[in-house]
Amino acid sequence: GAVVTVIIALADTVYVVKLFASGHVEKMFPVKVLNFMVGTLVTIGFSTVIKWVFIPIECLVSSEKSLSAYLRGDDAPCTPWAFPEIIISIPTLFVAACYMSFALVASILTFALNPLSQKPRAQCTGRVENMWLIAKIASSILVYVSKYISTIVTNSVVLLLMLVVMYNHLKIMPFHSHTINVIRGGIYAVITWMEFGSIIFSSVQIAMGVTPAQVTDGSMPQNLQWATVAMMPLAFAAGCYLVHRNRDSIYRRLDRLYGECEMQKALLE
Repeated sequence: GAVVTVIIALADTVYVVKLFASGHVEKMFPVKVLNFMVGTLVTIGFSTVIKWVFIPIECLVSSEKSLSAYLRGDDAPCTPWAFPEIIISIPTLFVAACYMSFALVASILTFALNPLSQKPRAQCTGRVENMWLIAKIASSILVYVSKYISTIVTNSVVLLLMLVVMYNHLKIMPFHSHTINVIRGGIYAVITWMEFGSIIFSSVQIAMGVTPAQVTDGSMPQNLQWATVAMMPLAFAAGCYLVHRNRDSIYRRLDRLYGECEMQKALLE
């Protein structure tokens, strides 16, 4: 279902491009469909959709019933690159690559804001959305290589990307609505905190010589997990506060500049 939905979105994109290239801008229904699909498939449901698209190879990192089990029987091992599974796996990966490319381009081109906004530093840029999407893509892909490299490395990469997203969000504050900026700041802070907690959790596991399956109730890794979860509301509040404080500092600078401008005008008079 997810693959079919993505193919429909890609086909509609090509159709809309051809319409605009031929000058038939009066046909707005395909554009409205594309706008809806971008909102649902890229802005809201990207992580869920990409997980569904990756289902044919999910058995590489999951204990869920594999594609091989459906094709060969319940006792079949996970072999997404063997025949006949590869007939499904390779086209699915191609669709996933197209979908990620489509999402990256759409996050830049469709990031539209109110051009009449009077908010400080109002900008119409999808750069932060694009960085946020890159972080989600990296997180989705790194899951499949975590078995070959340390989870500390994969979590560190995502943590670094989230720090970049958070920094640029505070610097640009891309949404004209302060409420949306604040909420996004809280969400970014929570995910950044979760990645940091995962690094600490993995480090403690390695130091103790245990695997995630061997973690018991009351152990230090388990307590760290609970502590990470318990601190998530504080992380959200911290992210919201940073955005709000940044907005207030901009207002203070504008007030100071306005005061200096008025003073200069009075002196000239």
